[in-house]
Amino acid sequence: MMKKSFFLVSLIFATCVSLNAQMTINSPQTFSADTVDVTGDIIITDGGVLTIDPGVVVRFRGDYGIYLEGTGRLLAEGTEADPIRFDADHDGDGIFGEDFNTLSAEEWKGIRIGDTDVFGPMSASADSTIISNAHFYHGKADNAETYGRYGGAIYVRDFSKYRISDNRLETNHADHNGGTICIRADTVDVFGLLRNNQILNNVSDGSAGGVGVYSREAGVECSPLISGNTISDNFAGDQSGGGIEIESFYGLTNPIIVNNVITDNTATYGGGGICISSRIGGSVTTAIIKNNLIANNNVVNYGGGGILISSGAGLAEFFFAHPYSSWERGLSEYTNKLVRQYIPKKSIFNQYCDNEIKEIQHKINRRPIKN
Repeated sequence: MMKKSFFLVSLIFATCVSLNAQMTINSPQTFSADTVDVTGDIIITDGGVLTIDPGVVVRFRGDYGIYLEGTGRLLAEGTEADPIRFDADHDGDGIFGEDFNTLSAEEWKGIRIGDTDVFGPMSASADSTIISNAHFYHGKADNAETYGRYGGAIYVRDFSKYRISDNRLETNHADHNGGTICIRADTVDVFGLLRNNQILNNVSDGSAGGVGVYSREAGVECSPLISGNTISDNFAGDQSGGGIEIESFYGLTNPIIVNNVITDNTATYGGGGICISSRIGGSVTTAIIKNNLIANNNVVNYGGGGILISSGAGLAEFFFAHPYSSWERGLSEYTNKLVRQYIPKKSIFNQYCDNEIKEIQHKINRRPIKN
């Protein structure tokens, strides 16, 4: 028997609910329907808390997004067995992201925290936004506004109280920087956490095919913790940082990058895996890069297939394991264990063709990640 649809001030239950036009949330609301059809921008503002229950499909029926400003808060917490899905299906035919790489693409604007091109900045008194066990597909940052071109799936500006963990972010696109995620400090210090996400097959027409980390103004710092993620098969189409770009204009950028798998990313100009750069004299760009697996990344032009530290960048602090010290390289040891499930010890690698190796790599990179 089909559930009846009904709407309350604080809860939305149904098999499918359609939100009519733009929706402003300034009080606690919950999406609990199997599918929520979004037909206008969702703005979470002062006093607003949007909770999205496990298993909900948030289906964008047009080129809309979820925007946070002031003390607005988003709690999108799925489970491993019942993830939340954010995706675009403009005509409602059940086929998501049709014609994604064309002008008639089915796309959505992503989750945008403090995007002041459109709405207001985040307040320092805002509580944490948590996004976990969610799948992001077909987000696209292509607005003409300055910030609207950053962060295909998630954009964070001047806000530290966010946790983005255990998500799958795939086939997203940005016109400028951060094909998947862009974290940017302009007026206040920004920290926050990216943990245990799978960031796969995303594209930026500029730089940072996967993740972009930026400080723009003097005296501000952008230093998130990026830990335990798989960042693979992303592409920076016109600039640098196929997997991750770390950059300062006038401020300080110093993320901690630890225990990640960064493989098979490509950049047109330098840093196929990671690019570290400072654009303006007086800016400081550093990074702590520890216990990551960085392999098979590529550049089309320039250099640094794995890591590029460009002129003007500060010291990047790298940690190298000592010979015969397996306890210093836990991620590599664990990855070797996974490989041995497909290629036993004492095997002759020449017996495996390139396609077989690629298939093994594909399976490992897409294994579910547990805390």
